[in-house]
Amino acid sequence: MNGHYQALHLKIKFKALKLCKLILLTDDVRSHQVSISEEIENVIKNTTYSLWNAVPLLAEDLENAFYNYYKKKINLHEFLNFHTWIIDRYSFFVGA
Repeated sequence: MNGHYQALHLKIKFKALKLCKLILLTDDVRSHQVSISEEIENVIKNTTYSLWNAVPLLAEDLENAFYNYYKKKINLHEFLNFHTWIIDRYSFFVGA
């Protein structure tokens, strides 16, 4: 890697670490109570933008790592699930 790309790489790495620290150190407190519709919108955005893209890659990486270390194949898709309170809360309101 030449000097320019190395400097750019370090700049991006520093910015990513700074953002991660900011996220981890930010309190999960809001100025107002989140409504159900706001929470549903947040979950949809997070699911669409984050989980849909990241989880398959993470699962593949973990499966490969498990195979490389233990020489056994696993299928994370069999037991990797997500759950949100929205489902429980919505079921409560509609009487399901």
